[in-house]
Amino acid sequence: MRIGRYLDFGLLLCFVAMTGAMVYVALQLRGSRMPPAPRPALARGTAVPDLDAQGIGGTPAHLSFKGDSRPTVPYVFSPACVWCKRNLVNLKSLMAVDRGRFRWVALSTLNTGVEDYLTSNRLRFDKVLVNASAASMAAYHIGATPETFVVGTDQKLLADWRGAWASDPVRGEGQKFFALTLPAWRE
Repeated sequence: MRIGRYLDFGLLLCFVAMTGAMVYVALQLRGSRMPPAPRPALARGTAVPDLDAQGIGGTPAHLSFKGDSRPTVPYVFSPACVWCKRNLVNLKSLMAVDRGRFRWVALSTLNTGVEDYLTSNRLRFDKVLVNASAASMAAYHIGATPETFVVGTDQKLLADWRGAWASDPVRGEGQKFFALTLPAWRE
């Protein structure tokens, strides 16, 4: 009888420990699934710093906004981003119409597959960067892709759009800013 009591106590203790471990793991998993709080868009007119990143080969790269007479349009994307792929028609339209008025800079959040992505989609940017520094990511509140910024030669933010050019407010504000009509949205 005594062994049975110890066995019952041991089983109860194992049950309690396993239940506690499962609750702990469940809480950890639940916390890891919660997305980080979205960063607010920067206000127009905000002074922004130069952007530090890497070139495609991994060498340090620096993007100065004062080095060109045109405003600069950093387009933040990822070769793995579904919305970036859906955004291609509108991105190409913007770049074709405004090639002379703006300097277009690609900023990939991934460093793999960038050249293939740009080549296969026939995208020609004035400059291509990858892996922005943590300080640059924080300064520009870069989060999800795609994102499009316009920075003036005075290093002040002229526009900041988060998301694809598929629906308002991004589509409407972008068309107004660039003074053009984008192609109809197709999935």
